Amino acid sequence: MTAPVDKAILFRRLSNLLVRRANTRTLIENANRLDRFASMLAHELRNPVTIGQIYSQQLSTDENAEAVEYIGEAFDHLEAMIDILLVLARGREAVSEPTTMRLADTARAAWDVIDTGDATLVVEVDGEIQADETYIRHFFRNLFENAVEHGGPDVTVTVGGLPTGFYVADDGVGIPPAERESVFEVGYTTASEHGGTGLGLAFVHELADIYDWECAVTESEAGGARFEVTGVDVALSD
Repeated sequence: MTAPVDKAILFRRLSNLLVRRANTRTLIENANRLDRFASMLAHELRNPVTIGQIYSQQLSTDENAEAVEYIGEAFDHLEAMIDILLVLARGREAVSEPTTMRLADTARAAWDVIDTGDATLVVEVDGEIQADETYIRHFFRNLFENAVEHGGPDVTVTVGGLPTGFYVADDGVGIPPAERESVFEVGYTTASEHGGTGLGLAFVHELADIYDWECAVTESEAGGARFEVTGVDVALSD
């Protein structure tokens, strides 16, 4: 004999199912809306940024070379922020087809475009990876800027190899263990008074996730911060 159906329990289960479906639909709609907004924002900003970069290159440096340099850096920073926001909003869809690049060359190229003061870069990594070169430069740039910002103007930053990846370490003050997970959260920053946005390390973590890499922060041998990126398919350079 079939047991009687408890209508109250059945109603609750049906209600919970409908709520879950509604929540899922809302999340999808919000994600699509964010994707459309990010794409629109990037499109609207790229043209004026590109025009600004072109005209800034035509400015005379005879009278105020420092001001011209600042203008160029400002437009370059805006372009980088557009790329970062697209990755944070669109994830894997924002990344183009991978190309082969040398880790050492890409790291040095990223170092050359930031204000490093008296900081020193030491590159002890070799090998090639398959990825979007523009975003990997942003990846290194954000890690370098974080090291210089928190480690001081004379910090030494080292890019080294791991059995399944690479690391970026510095000899600065380091990151307390209690904060090592929080640093990857969007909006987390301890340098807001210096222009920190809380997006740099969030971008690093998101890009690592897109490529199925693992990104973790620990303490360097010198007591500073060490960001380890593992699960990377690194091929030896010729």
